[in-house]
Amino acid sequence: MKNFNIESAKILLKGMRTAIVIINALILFVVVAFGSIILNTSLSDNVDKTEIILAATAGAIILSVISYMLTSRNIRHDLKTGNVITETVIAKSIKKSEDVEAGSGALYIPILGRLFPKLFGQKMNVKMVAYLITSDNVRYEVPLDVDLKKNKTFTLYFGEKTKTYLGCDF
Repeated sequence: MKNFNIESAKILLKGMRTAIVIINALILFVVVAFGSIILNTSLSDNVDKTEIILAATAGAIILSVISYMLTSRNIRHDLKTGNVITETVIAKSIKKSEDVEAGSGALYIPILGRLFPKLFGQKMNVKMVAYLITSDNVRYEVPLDVDLKKNKTFTLYFGEKTKTYLGCDF
């Protein structure tokens, strides 16, 4: 993984989800707030309430686009340039553990799970995960098929502006 690839882009695009959530929340808040204030307020008869609501909606959309551009500018820069920062670290320890996949199962109730397995019997998906722990006590997730040994040198890759962990070479 010496250069920027598709997997790196996928990791960075996951970071843009935050910006999208901020945009949607901002539009919803402004439209609901202005709409409820304007509809509950008695304005003069020569002012149309729908024009004010449309102006508030347009302002919310403009404000949300500006906030999106500001919150995602580092990610967009990393995607555009494709530059990565490499860091060579020495493994202090390696840890393999079982981890559950978030959102993969419903609440498991033992008695009801046996009576109604389709409704209450779904258990969480368990997956094996390997972590590389560096001398700085920072933990990075690594693939399981890698030969992991203590005091081995690894090359880690990060985004240039975001400093997002993109992967490693062994």
